[in-house]
Amino acid sequence: MPTTVSKPRPNPSTFGSSLTTRSYSGGNGFRFGFNGMEQDGDITNTTYPCYYSYYRVLDVNNAKWFSTDPLAQFVFSQYSSFMDNPINKIDPEGGWIPSMKIEKSSEKDGPNQIAVLVAQKENGDNEKTLATFLNISVEESAKLFKSIDNNGYVRVPLKIAQPINKAVQHSLDNPSDYGGYLDKNYNCFASAIFTSQGQFPLEKSYINEDFSSGYDFVLKILSDDFENISEQPQRIKFGRTIIRLGKNVNNYYIFNYNVSIHACIFLGKSKNGTVYVFTKNGWSESPQISTLQQTLNIYPDSIIQGAGPKKNEGGYYNFIGPGGF
Repeated sequence: MPTTVSKPRPNPSTFGSSLTTRSYSGGNGFRFGFNGMEQDGDITNTTYPCYYSYYRVLDVNNAKWFSTDPLAQFVFSQYSSFMDNPINKIDPEGGWIPSMKIEKSSEKDGPNQIAVLVAQKENGDNEKTLATFLNISVEESAKLFKSIDNNGYVRVPLKIAQPINKAVQHSLDNPSDYGGYLDKNYNCFASAIFTSQGQFPLEKSYINEDFSSGYDFVLKILSDDFENISEQPQRIKFGRTIIRLGKNVNNYYIFNYNVSIHACIFLGKSKNGTVYVFTKNGWSESPQISTLQQTLNIYPDSIIQGAGPKKNEGGYYNFIGPGGF
């Protein structure tokens, strides 16, 4: 890595190319410019250079990235930089890694173990990256950041974490309800749909069969009470946004039917681009935190896909109400 101190290069155009009517010399070996990114004129040229960000390379001449976003699940072009709006939009690094921390209880009459959703700090993370990761205000993040422990863990606020904490806690307190062949609790769709509303499924009254075979009810819920925000990735929320996996079925009995295969909850993206999810992979399985790729591997025939008839629609949904199932 270069040792030159980074400082902004003056007079860039909107997407970072130098203005031809102006010049600047930063001294021997100075290679930093637009947004503090390292500049390289070998791929293009010095007038219209490219810039190295944490994950990929920006071509300022075309206002495009040379490669896709590590989170490449959205419908919006994966090569477009700053969603074509560099004044108001940014490409944050994100960071942090979610996990469940099982702590010993100090309550005599309570459970022996307590499930707590936490986020672990990565190198370079701070209050601002935590705010981005959890989709909370910088002020709230600054207070939360002060509570970070010696291992870099911070508790996710209960307003976000409570349904996830309760789900994992239930699996700890009732192990006989999980891992068997009986459909004794709830499936992935109930898990995702209720968690997205800040609720734990087993505290609500609903009909399990509605979330089982056919999945017509799931399609209806997503169409009526949720908004597809796949083209607005800035609206994706930690602990609340549903990721739907589906596939189109074509056979003698069914023609191009959009079947819901799985649903999980978005839990952020680490610095290396790994997307994490909260998922329940079947009726009798315990809920867990996993990577999105690991979840896709469990359902190899599915893709991240919207519930509507629109072709190539992404499968990211936010709850808009009224709910109540």
